[in-house]
Amino acid sequence: MMVKGDSPIITLPDLRAKKIGVAGGPLDKSWLLIQALAKRGHALDLAAENDVVFGARRFFPRRRGWANSMPC
Repeated sequence: MMVKGDSPIITLPDLRAKKIGVAGGPLDKSWLLIQALAKRGHALDLAAENDVVFGARRFFPRRRGWANSMPC
C-alpha cells in the first residue's frame, strides 16, 4: 500500500470510509490479500465501506514523498 508520507493514514482501520485506488482489478491478488487481512484482523470490509477505484498499474505512478507501505 502507498500513502503520502504526511498522511494521517497509518493502519488499515484508518482506511475506513476513504477512497482507495487499486492497481489492478477486483480479483488482483494483492487487493484480495489486503481485504482478507482487513476482515480478519480488523473486522473491516474495505470493499463495502469504501469507494474503491480500479485501474491499470500505469495510472498509479510512484511519487516522491509517498511511503511505500504502512503497518497493519
